[in-house]
Amino acid sequence: MHKPKALPKKKYWFHWYRQFNQQHYSVNLLLALPVSFAAGLSSGLVGVGGGILKVPLMVLLLGIPMDIAVGSSAFMVGLTAAGGFAGHLTAGHWDWKTSLMLEIAVLSVDKSGPEKPCPLIKRK
Repeated sequence: MHKPKALPKKKYWFHWYRQFNQQHYSVNLLLALPVSFAAGLSSGLVGVGGGILKVPLMVLLLGIPMDIAVGSSAFMVGLTAAGGFAGHLTAGHWDWKTSLMLEIAVLSVDKSGPEKPCPLIKRK
C-alpha cells in the first residue's frame, strides 16, 4: 500500500484540506467551484446526471480520491432526490399505493438478484 501524501506546510485560504482515514488531499476552491458550476450547467442543459461529469472532474482535475468522489456524488443524488420528493409531497403529487407496490417489487428483486449469476459474466 502506498504512503499518503503529506499536507503542505503552507496553507492557502482558497484550498480546502481534508483527511479521511489514511487519505490526505486538498481541493483548490478557486478551480473547483467554477468547474462544478459548469458541469452542473452543462449536464442540466443536456439532460444527463451531473455525476457522469462531476466524478471524473473530481478525480482527474481536483485530485480527490475515487472512493470519496463516488460517495460525494451518491450523497448529492440523495439530496436531490429528497428535495424532489419533498416538493411532490407538499404539492400533493405522491401516491402512496404506487410507492408501496414499487417498494415490494424492488425488495423482492433485491433479495433474489445477487443469488443468481448474470449469464453475460463468464466464469473461469
